[in-house]
Amino acid sequence: MLYHFTGCENLLKIILSNELRFSRSMNLDDPFERRRYRNYSDWVPQIPQTAPAAKYLGYFNSRVDLTNILCFFDNVNKRNETVQPLTDLKMWSHYGKSHKGCCIVVNKEKTIDAFKKDVKEGISDYGKVEYNELKNYEHVLMSSFDQDGYKDMVFKHLFHSLFFNKATYYSGENEYRFVINNDNQGFAIEIQPLVERIVIAENAAETDIKSIIALCKLFKFEVGKMVVSNDKIEYRQIAI
Repeated sequence: MLYHFTGCENLLKIILSNELRFSRSMNLDDPFERRRYRNYSDWVPQIPQTAPAAKYLGYFNSRVDLTNILCFFDNVNKRNETVQPLTDLKMWSHYGKSHKGCCIVVNKEKTIDAFKKDVKEGISDYGKVEYNELKNYEHVLMSSFDQDGYKDMVFKHLFHSLFFNKATYYSGENEYRFVINNDNQGFAIEIQPLVERIVIAENAAETDIKSIIALCKLFKFEVGKMVVSNDKIEYRQIAI
């Protein structure tokens, strides 16, 4: 399963529009990640931070601007162990609108198939995020940059390393991403066929809870709520 935390109001828009939209790479919440995407001399280390390299800056920044990212959290980690994002209070605090939002749980295989079906052009990839110290990635030949198509080839070569690496600080998140670089600024996947259940945060407003339950009844989704019991947070299904 994959888990996408969001606000209750946003959930209603997502389900009713049947679109889970990707975010532009420069609109991600993490300012350090945004800065790394812009600091292209770090991930193409032979390009010096000097005036002659300025002609490449616009190219790489424009490619980063055209990159769309959709973030989930996986319930299987790199060691093939099952984890539970729904019982991780940090997930609800950071991504679940301070324990007042909700989480869309989707079928992983169906989501991968939907992404591959919808990607018709551009560079794309999907998979787990790696957590490391974000050292320089690859070496490229500076002398070849002015050759036709070489900058495109370099960006494609570095694409996975650039967008599927985060600092070790985030290593407990077990993030899973879908990333695409093309001219489609509104890239999205149809969400309704992928949903396994909708989960409401413990402190969600009563009006939001009623709206989400009504929505799940309409679309025949399983719906539940996170509840703190005996010093633990656990999932309880809501009968509809």
